[in-house]
Amino acid sequence: MEPGLQEAQIMICLMCRQAEIVDSLTLVSFQRSEMHMLVDNVPARVCPNCGEAYVGEEVTLQLLQGVKKIYRAGMLESRIEYNQLRAFPRSLLR
Repeated sequence: MEPGLQEAQIMICLMCRQAEIVDSLTLVSFQRSEMHMLVDNVPARVCPNCGEAYVGEEVTLQLLQGVKKIYRAGMLESRIEYNQLRAFPRSLLR
């Protein structure tokens, strides 16, 4: 199981109600005023039928903290891997 994903119960997709969601990776997009960022390979549970992704709480917090660091570093357009986002310099969190 990918880091950041908790042991999950069987869950049917809330959007299409046609399939059981499965552990996978997804792309997450952020936009804030002039900032546009894509984060690849984010651990999530994804519906194989419609593609709806469900990102867990811990991963969501890491995403928000990482995007905040990158925004503060002045990077307004970026595409980054989730694992790289987590390793972005902590000194920018001030």
